[in-house]
Amino acid sequence: MGNFEKAVKLVLGFEGGISDRPLSEDPGGLTNLGISTRFLRSIGDPRDVRDLSVRDALELYRQHFWNRVRGDDLPEPLAAAVFDHAVNAGPGTAVKLLQELLNEYGAALKVDGGMGPKTLTALKDLDTDPEWLANKYLWRRIRDYANRPSLELRRVNLSGWCNRVCNLEEALFNEG
Repeated sequence: MGNFEKAVKLVLGFEGGISDRPLSEDPGGLTNLGISTRFLRSIGDPRDVRDLSVRDALELYRQHFWNRVRGDDLPEPLAAAVFDHAVNAGPGTAVKLLQELLNEYGAALKVDGGMGPKTLTALKDLDTDPEWLANKYLWRRIRDYANRPSLELRRVNLSGWCNRVCNLEEALFNEG
């Protein structure tokens, strides 16, 4: 099943350091190690993101992203792909994408963004190669990024989002 340490190492490779891009480019605002000021405020955390350590980020990632997508219950490499998307676009968005994909292959899930027992059962019932499904998931991410409703965010970020997915695909499937 999912390997948090491996998945978070990949995410930190994409999310390292402090970023303070304009809100028009990054609605999360000031970000450190991929943790945004907006996210911290949404969970009632008053800390300044600049003060977060790697250990702090790991705790936040596990509690608010990995656990929300139930990474421990997902097969690798799908767990890493869903977790990375949760960090980039939010856990609900990441799970909705998985639910939509499972529905394309015969599941009849409510696409609600909740990783509940019905979603996990549909995943198990699909009985397919986890690598195949993870690859399908990654390519669906690119399509969804291209169709984001905010034209300005899409224009500014699309190539970076696509590069992230391609780099993740390479890391997951070409470990050598």
